[in-house]
Amino acid sequence: MERTSRLFLAVFSILFLVACVVSVGPLSNEPINPTPPTPVPAAATATKAPQAAPTQPLQPANTATLKPNITPQVTLKNISPVPTHEAAKVITAFAEKYLGLNITVTKSTGVAGEIQLPPIVKDTVSASVKMAGQVAAGTYKTAKDQVGFTQVSVGKGTVTGDLNADISGASLGAYSLIIPAQTFNSSMQALAVLRQNFPGLNAANLSEIPTQGGGYAFESTFNRQGVEWKSKQVTMVACRIFAGINKLGTDTFAWVVIANGEFVTK
Repeated sequence: MERTSRLFLAVFSILFLVACVVSVGPLSNEPINPTPPTPVPAAATATKAPQAAPTQPLQPANTATLKPNITPQVTLKNISPVPTHEAAKVITAFAEKYLGLNITVTKSTGVAGEIQLPPIVKDTVSASVKMAGQVAAGTYKTAKDQVGFTQVSVGKGTVTGDLNADISGASLGAYSLIIPAQTFNSSMQALAVLRQNFPGLNAANLSEIPTQGGGYAFESTFNRQGVEWKSKQVTMVACRIFAGINKLGTDTFAWVVIANGEFVTK
């Protein structure tokens, strides 16, 4: 009985193993690795996507790029600018033409100078410097060895290169002169002293105007033959003259401001 039981148990074990093999399938010849496989990241197996360009800060739109068919407006500078006049020549030419003076320039510069003038003409002279194409300033001596100071503005924004046209058609000259003590107890005497020292004033019909700080002042506005600044044609050009005289210690201080053409205020 015991032998029969052992035999039955052995047969049952064999049948159980066969059933397991059939259900599981054939075994692999590779050894069994008890450690589970390490999962592979998806990025390692996927196709690498192209990287996007780094974000740049926004830049102003380029008009040339956005509208390539539009020609931009460009302001061109004159590569060969009109040469400026020599400062001493401007001073002497203006004095000879409008004041009737043959002067010697003792010092000159191409910048605005300091010339003492009464309030009635200071603003006019200052404005001429701002609009001028060139300014010449300096000191001078007359044939009588009298010392004077001057500032001449020529050209409106620029000069033409023609000194005669620049002086006649667009200029303002301010000249002062220290002369020996003169007696002038009336406007007629004062005007006579002015014309004696500035002979060019003899052709002008000067009328007395109010002044501050004593002395006398005169003014005249008229047209005379000259050269038009832009066209350089001979024509009638506007002219305005201010002139005055004051006591300066034991001496006399005389001054003249003459505006021509473009510099005559309306």
